[in-house]
Amino acid sequence: MLSGHDRLAELWTINLNRPLTDPEMEEMYICLKANSNYLWEVARLQQLNRLANQTSDLIWKEEIRVQMEELRTTGRVSKRH
Repeated sequence: MLSGHDRLAELWTINLNRPLTDPEMEEMYICLKANSNYLWEVARLQQLNRLANQTSDLIWKEEIRVQMEELRTTGRVSKRH
């Protein structure tokens, strides 16, 4: 789990006991945006992986696998050419 996910869970738990302060609420929105971006990137890579499977492109499939691993460990995929 990435640090933003940890903080989002922490803020959610705090919110169960009391209303979030304005700075906490802003931080929660930042975490939610980061989570949304992360999930969109996961979905994009999953779609590309399906295409690589359908076309039997093993080199492309390996590139996607590396990107998925990078996303899981860092929360982002570096730009590729």
